[in-house]
Amino acid sequence: MPLFSFFLPAMAAATACLPVTGENVTASDLAAAVPALVTLEPGTILFPAPVPGVRRVLTASDLRRLSARFPEASAVTEPATICLERETHTLNESELLQALKEALPLETEIELVESSRYGVPRGRLSFDRRGIPPTTAALAGRPVLWRGTVVGATGRTTPVWVRVRLFHSAEAVVARRDLAPGVVLEASDLVVESRRTPGLASKSANIAELERRTPRRPIRAGEIVTLHATVPAPDVHNGQQVQVEVRQGAVKLTLPARAEGSGRTGSRVWLRALEGGKRFPARVLGPGQAEVEQ
Repeated sequence: MPLFSFFLPAMAAATACLPVTGENVTASDLAAAVPALVTLEPGTILFPAPVPGVRRVLTASDLRRLSARFPEASAVTEPATICLERETHTLNESELLQALKEALPLETEIELVESSRYGVPRGRLSFDRRGIPPTTAALAGRPVLWRGTVVGATGRTTPVWVRVRLFHSAEAVVARRDLAPGVVLEASDLVVESRRTPGLASKSANIAELERRTPRRPIRAGEIVTLHATVPAPDVHNGQQVQVEVRQGAVKLTLPARAEGSGRTGSRVWLRALEGGKRFPARVLGPGQAEVEQ
């Protein structure tokens, strides 16, 4: 017969349970209900504590076998059963916010939307910044799920979770006017402003980094412009007039052509000569320049 017996849930529910504060049941936890254990050192570990939320019921025979393990304990004469359960509490907003702030930069603003409401044991509440999912929801100011743990004295963990909105105040690059995909950004299109921005603080883009890039999607005037929202602009874009160098041995000619595609330096694009209309491939040399080798 196992040392510890589990009764039916109805019987456990009807039994008054002794609270266990630690991760192990000690002599002090049972001394009040089992006088035979009073002679043991209060900190003597008897067996692991129940998992939070689960009740454990000990019969009189379980208790007699338990006392028999310790010669200094008296004989158990109590016929009653004993119910044990882990002492837990529900995390409050103050506890959660404190733990969240410890995991984030000081400038982060946290809005706690929702949290786990089940009881957890005593321990250190911890949230790892790496647990924040890198989703667009955070960047859009929508609640994100962030999982954490309560770590007990022996390292045993209990999972917890929150839903939060995260913001930070920082200087950001903002569009001065509506910007369409394909537009090559210039310094005059952008301005730096202080903004309350969704998500975690990251390396801010500056105007110099955004020049010569183009939006991935339409950007409205007043909207924050990030590196992620842009892509490098092509050095030659469709419809642009390009100066083409034509090399044949030691001879070099320069002629104008119209680009029929877009490309960056080193890539190949198709061009059409302005004189004669001949269509030919060329390699992009840089902004508005290409070359043909024959």
